[in-house]
Amino acid sequence: MHAVLGRGKGNTCTYLPLSLLMWSEIHFSNAVYLVPFVVADILSWKNKTLSGGILGGVTVLWVLFELTGYSLATFFCHILMLLMITLFTWSKSAGLTKR
Repeated sequence: MHAVLGRGKGNTCTYLPLSLLMWSEIHFSNAVYLVPFVVADILSWKNKTLSGGILGGVTVLWVLFELTGYSLATFFCHILMLLMITLFTWSKSAGLTKR
């Protein structure tokens, strides 16, 4: 994958936010060139700590959702409802305090 992206073996970027901004050359004929280097590092297990952390975190979330019988769609709906209630309360309290 790194060879396709034109990165090579010895060229690594250890600072995550900076590497998110570093894109390869854009060739509109091939969508693979639009993948940032961090994704290539994660998928090829070049950064083993980050790849293992993502795999472990997703596995723990999957096990928790399976054990509780809770679905991801229900979880996101509850989060969105809490966000709407919070924003409604905030807007009403701002109107009452004249802010």
